[in-house]
Amino acid sequence: MHEYANLYICACNPMLYKRCGQHATLTVLRISTDALDVPGAVIADSNASSGYARFSPSPHGLQPVDGTLVFAEYWTHP
Repeated sequence: MHEYANLYICACNPMLYKRCGQHATLTVLRISTDALDVPGAVIADSNASSGYARFSPSPHGLQPVDGTLVFAEYWTHP
């Protein structure tokens, strides 16, 4: 994991929420979806440091991603 740049599909995510107290020192960048075409790109379906994350090569790893959940108004929404 330390050899990768971690990118999030949506900036409204639990990790950014955890860092909201540091908002004055954070920068959110919009990265082109072309990043998914970089050789060796990998997609994790959840927090990559968790014991239950599934890693898949891009673009196949996007298939199980539920856009409705990812782009929900609140990440805590059931």
